[in-house]
Amino acid sequence: VQLLEIDPKVITSFVKEIQSNTTTSSKNSSAKSRFPLKHIAIKTLFATMKTTTYGPVTIENTHAFINDIDIDPRHHFNYNAKEVTVSSDTSFASTTQKGFIKDSELFTTGDVITDEYLFRKYALPLNQNELHSLPVSLKLNHTGIWLDIEHSVNNLLTLDSDFNIDLDYAQHSMAYAYQDKFITITSKAQGSTSYTEGVNINNTVKIDFRGEHTKTTYYGDVTSSSITNIPPFLIDTLLQNPTASYRGGVDELFVTLDTNQISGSFFSHGYRDADIKIKTKYDVLLSNFIPSLPPELQMAQGSIQSQSKIDFHNIEQSHFQIDVNSDLANLSADMDLLKPYHIRYNATVPDHSLLYTLYPKIRFSNLLELNGEVILGDYQHHIEINNHEIQLSFDYDTKSRVFNNGTLFINGQSIEFKGGLESKIDAHFTIQDINSLSNIIMNYYDIILPPIEGSATININRLADKSMNITLETPYIAYGDIAGDIRAKIKIDAYKNIDINLNSTQLSYQDFSGDIRAKATIDAYKNIDINLNSTQLSYQDFNADIDAKITIDSSKNMNITLNSSRIESNNMSADITADVNIDAYKNIYVALNSHKISLLKEGEVTQEIHKLSTNFSIFEENITLHNYSFYLRNNPYIRHIFSKKPAYLTYQNGTIYSKELWFNDQINITGHYDIPTKKGKLRLQSDYFPYSDKDFDLATSFKLLLQLDKERVYVNGNVKLLGNQINYALSNLGLSEDSDIVIVQEMREKEESILNNIKLYVTVENEIPLKYRTKEIHLNLLNEITIVKEYNKDINLLGKTKISKGYYLQEDKKFFLDESYIYFYGNPKDAVLDIHANYVKDKYKIKIFISGSSSDPIINFSSEPYLTQREILSLILFDTSASNSGAGTAVYAMLGGLFAKELIKNLGVPLDHFLLGEGIDERLSLELGEKISDDVTVIYQHENGRDGVKVKIDHNLNFETDIIIQPPHASSIEFLYKSD
Repeated sequence: VQLLEIDPKVITSFVKEIQSNTTTSSKNSSAKSRFPLKHIAIKTLFATMKTTTYGPVTIENTHAFINDIDIDPRHHFNYNAKEVTVSSDTSFASTTQKGFIKDSELFTTGDVITDEYLFRKYALPLNQNELHSLPVSLKLNHTGIWLDIEHSVNNLLTLDSDFNIDLDYAQHSMAYAYQDKFITITSKAQGSTSYTEGVNINNTVKIDFRGEHTKTTYYGDVTSSSITNIPPFLIDTLLQNPTASYRGGVDELFVTLDTNQISGSFFSHGYRDADIKIKTKYDVLLSNFIPSLPPELQMAQGSIQSQSKIDFHNIEQSHFQIDVNSDLANLSADMDLLKPYHIRYNATVPDHSLLYTLYPKIRFSNLLELNGEVILGDYQHHIEINNHEIQLSFDYDTKSRVFNNGTLFINGQSIEFKGGLESKIDAHFTIQDINSLSNIIMNYYDIILPPIEGSATININRLADKSMNITLETPYIAYGDIAGDIRAKIKIDAYKNIDINLNSTQLSYQDFSGDIRAKATIDAYKNIDINLNSTQLSYQDFNADIDAKITIDSSKNMNITLNSSRIESNNMSADITADVNIDAYKNIYVALNSHKISLLKEGEVTQEIHKLSTNFSIFEENITLHNYSFYLRNNPYIRHIFSKKPAYLTYQNGTIYSKELWFNDQINITGHYDIPTKKGKLRLQSDYFPYSDKDFDLATSFKLLLQLDKERVYVNGNVKLLGNQINYALSNLGLSEDSDIVIVQEMREKEESILNNIKLYVTVENEIPLKYRTKEIHLNLLNEITIVKEYNKDINLLGKTKISKGYYLQEDKKFFLDESYIYFYGNPKDAVLDIHANYVKDKYKIKIFISGSSSDPIINFSSEPYLTQREILSLILFDTSASNSGAGTAVYAMLGGLFAKELIKNLGVPLDHFLLGEGIDERLSLELGEKISDDVTVIYQHENGRDGVKVKIDHNLNFETDIIIQPPHASSIEFLYKSD
């Protein structure tokens, strides 16, 4: 059968009529049909169809080949065919379809070849090359047509930009009912875009050609599993689980955007550009943007708003605007979407910022506004941070992790740096005015820095193995109390071993000044070795050289070795060696040695301390003095001071407490001393303290209390002399000789005595006689004396000294002393005498009795058998009692006076003037006196049975005046001139 130029519209009407008649006939007669044929079979059918237009679609060149057609008139002419081939051209596409007919419906499959007209008519921005051939499944009947298309496509869109869509899989279904003149196309697709991956698209297109003009609309929704080609921090914090719903037409598109964190909109008119608005649904945690925030800021929140524009045809005109308002800072940034991304920003710190609490010393209010630019390339980034005083810029390569062209300007100060985190880094700091830099630091940080003068140059070189070299040089720097030049080199190797070299030709700190050379090493285990050397170090009036070594191990045990061959001041000079160990528990062990310490006064050595050696330890507030020893070179009394017994001291709040401190292993010292107030109490106790030298060989026991009040000392206690011997010559005390013997020597200004600040109340006694031995005197003494002294007063003695026995030797004459006493009741120069002596010559026994006071002694001579005074003196002086020379009287008087004075002086009694003579009646005449100044002597006279007073005034070596008063009637003034 051939059917040519079929009009599908007529057939459609005919079929509709048949179906209608068949329905009516079936209602009227259920037994049989009006159509006489019961079955029609067509072996082959070839048909063509007239050109037909349905709305915007024109169908032409339609050819159909149908085999094995079966038609059933009894069932509404239902027809079936086993094989159908249909080819047709339309205004939108061409196709060849193969399939079958079942129940009057055509089912075919084939490829649809799209026509450019389709894309041009509807201005579809779709890539026709990718959509040229589409596999189609067709369903066709008398009411409409249905198409299903499945395909994939790359670069779906034809936009002049880098934005596009790839569809890994797409399914389209079209439904067209002839009577409705309405086409519905639904699509589902999976793919990706230039900015998203894992995209799922649900789309519906509606084409309405019922009116004068065809209307095309569409709507749908899009979800995506991830977003790409946008900075990662924006994706992670704002664009998680993105979804979009949209609606639009030929000329516009409106999209509603939504993620977990934000909501927004996308609007495009004409598909040339789009406006995007985004805002956060709630305040988001800023730690999502900045994971490295300190723990105190991890809960900081802020809101984000963005208003951006995308130009699909010129991406250079696109930009991304974002504003962040938070309780840390407020940020406004603008970013270009064309690579490399350009981000321009401004930032301020609000008054309520949490930064004020976390960093209270930073003056955020003075930062004002920070602004800058960040350029994000594929690998190369450029960062700039600026305000009115600080400009920082650098390039950073994320692939090689290298900084380049780094510069930091701070008010004219320059810092240059370059290098990489995994490669070499070079940084150069040039600071012309450190004081200016300090002022800027204080402007931004709450710190008070002293004025700093000077300049500095710093170079930092870090190698790829992370080893580092740092050099610092400043010709002059003055920071607070520190001033001088500094040159330093620091090396840090790949294993974090550190070497430091520091030199200064002149460095001063407060009262310290000198040259310094230091070397330090710190290994990877934090073991530290430091060597410090100075050839000239000064502190106040001290000058010294120092060689020190400090070692600190990884367990924080420390050893310090200090050597100085020269420590000098106005008052001393010394050498010193010290070894100090400090363990991890802060126990301190010290060994201190000195070969010689010299004490000076006006440049002269007054005392030398030799062979000083001591060991002590400190733990917290407890001090243990294990031993000490030193020798006094210029002290005739105590040469060796030492202790082998440990001493236990405590230091608390400025006070030193002595639980046990030993002096020469015999004297125990306890008590306390407050350093700030210089007050304290010390108890000195010894049960047996021997002392021996050329003048003394003593043993004592004592208990003394020393009360210290700044420079004043009050000594209270008792001393018991346990015996032995004294060899000290009392004549060495410096008692005045005769006034006619003049000693010329340099006169020094009288210094204030250290005794002025000493107060005493000490009792001295002994039960065993103390032996006093000199060349002239042998005595046995028993003492019961109390030494009393007030501040700024002279020493007073109370008590007595008993001379149990002894003798006095004058040349070849020996005077034996019987039991005698010296009584003290105040001034030791004014003691009361009770001295008994005997001198035996030939048959004569001379008795000498001295009474009165040391300032006014009374001397009596007697003999057995009887001799006159003159004969006694002759016997004592010349070993004979005979005297018949007139001139001898003067000699006797002079020699007698010399003898008496020598005797009293050797007994320790001070006497300045003493003369014995014989008056006109041969009675004894006597003069004794004491100097009251360098030029004036007051003399008691007994002459010719009368008592009087003479005042002797020495004007110079040759001239004197004597004023003599002998009450009641005699007085005179004598002027005497003495020639050589």
